[in-house]
Amino acid sequence: MSHPVNDQILDNLSEEVGTMTIAVFITEHTDTANAIVAMPYNGHLTQIRERSTAVAQIASQVVHGVDNGFPEPKASFYVATWDDVVDHLEANYNRLTKRIDDCYSGRSRYSVKDQKRLTRLTKQREFFGQQLDVMREAFHDIVDYKFDQKGG
Repeated sequence: MSHPVNDQILDNLSEEVGTMTIAVFITEHTDTANAIVAMPYNGHLTQIRERSTAVAQIASQVVHGVDNGFPEPKASFYVATWDDVVDHLEANYNRLTKRIDDCYSGRSRYSVKDQKRLTRLTKQREFFGQQLDVMREAFHDIVDYKFDQKGG
């Protein structure tokens, strides 16, 4: 059962982490990963360190990618926030879902070309989905660790 004070702490932490610039988010996640792995019985949690590397790569692709639709005024690790990156990934995921639905709803037969297009769009959507998962897991790594440090 949740407690109102703990809920408020989690809400505040979620707001704090979600609005961190990417530069700060990457630093926080790396520090969190190192602290967690250094704890007794957690040395096996190397996937959290791998997630730090993945977060940096994903954020770099989103923020510094060429012609990917990310707003130019925010195209910096010191300006773009975690929310901005995740919103961009979600928009791409949703755009691809809509394209798949629009192209293939109500059709009973598909040509080879249609099947190839469906496969390509589906793989692109899965890629964005995987990136979203990594960004969200990293977010929860930080929030959960900070919550534990506050004694929650």
